[in-house]
Amino acid sequence: MATALVFGATGFLGHNLVGELKAQGWRVIAVHRHSAETSALASLGAELAPANLLDRRSIMNVMPASADVVFHCAADRALWRPRNGVQRRFNVKSMRNIHYIAQNMGASCLVHASCAHVFMPGRGRVATETSPQYSTDFWVGGVAAKVAAENMLRTLCNRGVEGIIVNPGVLLGPYDRGQWLTLCQQLLSDRLPAVLPGIQRYAHAPSVARAMIAAAERGGNGENYLLGGPRASQAEMLEKLAALLDVPVPGGPMPGWRLRLATALDEWRARFRGREPALTRDALWLGSQQLDFDDAKARAELGYDTPDLDTCLAETVDWLSRHDLLGSDPLS
Repeated sequence: MATALVFGATGFLGHNLVGELKAQGWRVIAVHRHSAETSALASLGAELAPANLLDRRSIMNVMPASADVVFHCAADRALWRPRNGVQRRFNVKSMRNIHYIAQNMGASCLVHASCAHVFMPGRGRVATETSPQYSTDFWVGGVAAKVAAENMLRTLCNRGVEGIIVNPGVLLGPYDRGQWLTLCQQLLSDRLPAVLPGIQRYAHAPSVARAMIAAAERGGNGENYLLGGPRASQAEMLEKLAALLDVPVPGGPMPGWRLRLATALDEWRARFRGREPALTRDALWLGSQQLDFDDAKARAELGYDTPDLDTCLAETVDWLSRHDLLGSDPLS
């Protein structure tokens, strides 16, 4: 039985990856924060390993003698500028530590989940894995931190452990207690801050998890794999989501000047509240992108496939409903 270490196992993608690995007969060591809720991981059959990813000794203390593959789904995903420095340090240092662990465990490869937004398609063009990426000095801190983590892995991937990077679009599916839970709660309570003007590719989280396992088995060292799915505007997606929740469809995108004003006010108020606002300049940039990319490489080399948007949204809402998560206050 092959052994996998999964870092970031308690996250949205991490839970899906653990479930897919167990379904395929892997032994799974799920690495998580000491304070994380782990009951779902335990029910999936994962072995739990609490550790601090910024402390190598903490990680080594809970590691098995060996592992075949290391999967890295952990990241600081904040989209608020006061956290940019902390976010970058976490993403880069955790990458360095996880690669060190992979070497010591004798793993054949490290598969890292980044995101599609690190690529620069340019106006009217479709991004591919050969498209340029944003700079590590890019003003959107979450994107810059992911680029820095990818760069770190590329510098390490010829030191005994292969490195493979997957770049999914916007994730949809079961196990999300963050973005999609909040969005559903906002629609149910009629408190959605704004409809953003962007167009995204939506990636089915279980399909992304299966692609990560395929990447470990036959992906190329130092390679990126874009993982897409159905393409839709946020307004189109929200219309489908509202129908599933049986609530009124929110209005169309807010004019740009009103979005920028609302964002500035939200960030100003957040200084006094001490927590990330509902809408930030970084989130506004991400939500306004006309994201399009070609995932033919992953389909050809990894057998990647993903269902349509209606199916992805239905799975997301069904999981939230079955776990009684849609009744709580989104602003609590």
